[in-house]
Amino acid sequence: MEESNKNEKINGELTIVTGFFDFGRGDHKQQARSSQNYMVYFRKWARLQNNLIVYTTKEFAPSIEAIRREFGREKQTVINVIDNIRELEPELLSAMVKVEERGVYKKWRARDYDVSNLTMYNYIVMLKFWMLQDAAEKYPMANMFVWLDFGWNHGGEVFPVEEEFDFLWEYEFDRDKVHLFVEKQPDQELGFLKVQLMTDGVM
Repeated sequence: MEESNKNEKINGELTIVTGFFDFGRGDHKQQARSSQNYMVYFRKWARLQNNLIVYTTKEFAPSIEAIRREFGREKQTVINVIDNIRELEPELLSAMVKVEERGVYKKWRARDYDVSNLTMYNYIVMLKFWMLQDAAEKYPMANMFVWLDFGWNHGGEVFPVEEEFDFLWEYEFDRDKVHLFVEKQPDQELGFLKVQLMTDGVM
C-alpha cells in the first residue's frame, strides 16, 4: 500500500498501535503459544472502532487485514510490513544475545525455562517503543497513540465478552505525559525481586 493511502486512514482520533512477530514461541516446551493462538487473541478485540496501526511480517498481514475486514474496520487499519526485525536495532539485539549466551541472567531468574529469558522475546518487547516512535513519525496527524499488545486479554481472560469491544475508545489524556494502565499500584510491587520472580522480564 502506498504511504499516501496509509496516511489517509489515520485521522485525529486516538490511534492504537500493536505488532506481531513469530519468534517460534509455538515450540516452547512450557509456555507455548502458536501464531494461530495470537490471531484468536487479536480477533477478540479487533472490532474496536479506532484507527489501528499494525507492525508484522508479510506472512501474517493478510490474516490481520481479514480479521479487521470481518468487522468493517479495514478502512481504519494500516499494516506496516517489516521484512527483517533483526535489522531494526542490531546493536541492541547483539547486546541481548551476549546476555543470553553468558547465562548469568537466566541463572538469576527464579524460572530458567520462562520464554521471557529468550533473546528474541525480549528484543520484540523492546521493539514496542520502536514501533510507537515509528508510528508517531509516519502519522503525525493522529491525536494520540496507544500501545495495545496484539495478544492482550489472551482471548478473554480479563474481558470475556468480545462484543463489548465494538466501540470507539475515547479518553481525555493529558498531552504531556505517558500513561500506564495497571491492575494495582506500582508501589505495591516487590521492586527488583519482582523481576526475579515474575514470568515476564527484560534482560
